Amino acid sequence: MAAERDKRANLSEKYHRAVKVIAGVDNALVVSSMVLGAAAIGVLGTIIATPAAIAMECAALGIGVLSIIGGQTIKKISMKDEKHEKLKHLQMQS
Repeated sequence: MAAERDKRANLSEKYHRAVKVIAGVDNALVVSSMVLGAAAIGVLGTIIATPAAIAMECAALGIGVLSIIGGQTIKKISMKDEKHEKLKHLQMQS
């Protein structure tokens, strides 16, 4: 019983740590996407740098997609974390 409880506690801790890391990366992706989008709008004001603005917007779009994927990953890992946390508490009660 104690080994199972420790196993669940370790898994829960690993999932919780993974959620924190992915959330940090996701936040950085959101900020960089916003900065690239704003910079592209600024660059678009100069007619000469239009290709650079298009490249910046494409990069911002790609980063946005990665951010969405990160959000979905956080949801899935959070559910696993909650499951192992509940199992750990059930092991402690019995």
